[in-house]
Amino acid sequence: MKLNKQGRDEVRKSIEIALKEIPQGQRIHLDKLLLENLLFETITYDKDKKKTLRLPYWSGEFLEKIDLCEINFENVAWSLIGEDFSQTSLFHLDEDSREKITSKNFGMPKEVNYQNTNASIDFSTSWECNITKYPHIQNCNFSGMDLSKTSIILFKKIENCNLSNTHIKIPAIDKLTTESIIDTNLDNLNFWNCTINAYKLASGKTAFIDCSFVNTGLNVKYESIDFKEDKTALQNFSKMIKNKKLDGCSINGKILHTIEERQELAQKKLREYERMKENMIESITQSIKEQTKKIIKKRNNN
Repeated sequence: MKLNKQGRDEVRKSIEIALKEIPQGQRIHLDKLLLENLLFETITYDKDKKKTLRLPYWSGEFLEKIDLCEINFENVAWSLIGEDFSQTSLFHLDEDSREKITSKNFGMPKEVNYQNTNASIDFSTSWECNITKYPHIQNCNFSGMDLSKTSIILFKKIENCNLSNTHIKIPAIDKLTTESIIDTNLDNLNFWNCTINAYKLASGKTAFIDCSFVNTGLNVKYESIDFKEDKTALQNFSKMIKNKKLDGCSINGKILHTIEERQELAQKKLREYERMKENMIESITQSIKEQTKKIIKKRNNN
C-alpha cells in the first residue's frame, strides 16, 4: 500500500524530528525506494504519452545526516524550483490537467537544499535534457557537495544557486554562453587559469551576472579606459569590490585580500604598532633615566 501526499508529509516530518538526535557528521541509512518516494513528487504532464517528471520536493540541512549516495536523480526537474509549475509553458497542459495538478497543491519549495550531502547527481539525465538537451538549475543549494565530475559548461543556465566548495570543473570561461550564470555563489572554486575583463564583467557582457568569486583565484583585467564612457559599469564594478565578491581574486595581478586576510593583516599591523610603541616608551624611559643619573651626579660633584 502506497502513502498518499498527506502520509508522505507526516513521515517526512517525523524523520526530520528524529534526525535532530543524530550527531553532526554522521549519516544514517534508509530504504532506497522509501527515500526516493519522500525526496520527490512525481508529476504526469502528458497523459497520452505518459510523460512524467520528478520534483525535488523534500530537502533541507537535515539531509546531510542521510546517506544519499545510491539515490537515482534521473528525470528530476531542477529548473522549476520556486516556480508555479502548473503554469509553465514547458508542460503544454490543457486546462483540465492544469486544474488537477494545481489542486494537488504540492507547495513547490522556493529552494532545494542539498548542502553537504553525499548525493551523486548526474545532471545530464535531468528532466530539462528531454526538453532542451541541456540541464538548467535554479534556486538550488549544492554547497559542499562533490560535483568534481561535472563541468559548469554542461548547463544551459544556472540561476540563484550556491555552488561554493563543490569542486565543479571550470573550463575556459570564454566557452560559456553570455548571461548563463546568474546570481550564483561560486566561492572557493578553481578559476586560477581564468582571466576576465573587468568592464565586460561589470556591464553584463560575460556568462556571469552578479556572481560571487571569493577565493577563486580569478584574474580580473582592469583598464580604466574601458569605463571612461560607462559610469554605470564602473559603479557596478566598485560595488562588486565593496560587497567583497572578488575577495581572493587578483586585479591586474594584485591580490584582493579576503576579509580573513585583511583581519590578519590588520592584527599584524596592530602587533607591530604595539611593539614599536613599547620600544619607543622603553627607549625614552631609558634615556630619561640615564640623563637623570648624570644630572644627579653632576649636582653631587658640585
